Amino acid sequence: MVTPKGNVTDSMVINSVSEFVDMEIIRILEITSGMWIPGTVNGEPVAMEKEISVVFKISEKSDFMAKAKHYLKFGNKLLFVHNRPEKALKYFDKSITLLPNEETLLAVRGLCNYEIGDNEGAKSDWNRLKMLEEKNAAESLIETAVNYTQLSGYPEMMTIVNK
Repeated sequence: MVTPKGNVTDSMVINSVSEFVDMEIIRILEITSGMWIPGTVNGEPVAMEKEISVVFKISEKSDFMAKAKHYLKFGNKLLFVHNRPEKALKYFDKSITLLPNEETLLAVRGLCNYEIGDNEGAKSDWNRLKMLEEKNAAESLIETAVNYTQLSGYPEMMTIVNK
């Protein structure tokens, strides 16, 4: 949350890398408190949520997109071919850690959560997907040939995203 005075409050990590990294990110946000430009309504500064993405590359050769696609492919295979949603979820989690704002990944992880009975987890992903779409997020970076409409959670996902 960025206050009208540009202070950062209530910092929260959405996709954890590790506890140490999470603590360091929050520490950096606290150091920059007071330097943020607040949101405005009718020209007046107001408190407003702000989401930022922090990307860590171990080397220049790190290709997050390729790794995320790799995890998505394995997750899809486990979910659709082998009917193992619990194992598939681990791959979808890894892919979202790499690309937290990727719409395809949020949709399929939500569907996977729904398949294993984690309706709250599914709704969380789908609400995040809806929020990204409302902010006019870029089209999905990942193309997939999988037809997600066959999963039981698809109608509920569409209800949430299209609200």
